[in-house]
Amino acid sequence: ATLYMTKFQQITDIFNKWIWKKSDFDKNGSIQCVDWSREFANEIGSPIGTFSWSALNCWNTGSAFTGTKWKRVKYMWNVPTAWDILFFVFTPNNTYWHTSVADWWCSKTILLSVEQNGGKWQWQGTWTDAIRRKKWDYKGCLGWFTLET
Repeated sequence: ATLYMTKFQQITDIFNKWIWKKSDFDKNGSIQCVDWSREFANEIGSPIGTFSWSALNCWNTGSAFTGTKWKRVKYMWNVPTAWDILFFVFTPNNTYWHTSVADWWCSKTILLSVEQNGGKWQWQGTWTDAIRRKKWDYKGCLGWFTLET
């Protein structure tokens, strides 16, 4: 990325670079949603720490964001900005919960994100578990961490 890219160009460039690929940020051989969130934060130059084994633990403790410029925002009908790191309480099949990165053009009723390992939760980074764009409603969205600049 060049110094003269707008924030929109920078974020779009990162999303386009990673769509349909996979990230094993912590190099443990398991392709998880938290790997993509950490990869993205690193790519934008604001790295975050480990999620303490799950999105659930990270949301509850904020551990990955301690000592950073990322700040917690609880969902209360507000709208995230592209690049915010989203957190979801998820289904009984996924006790670890879920995290993804907000995409452009979210509204009060539609939540768009770029996620990994959100299809079948098989930790392989293929097909619906690859990094991909997804449209949600806000059901189950706890909130996000946003980067204060």
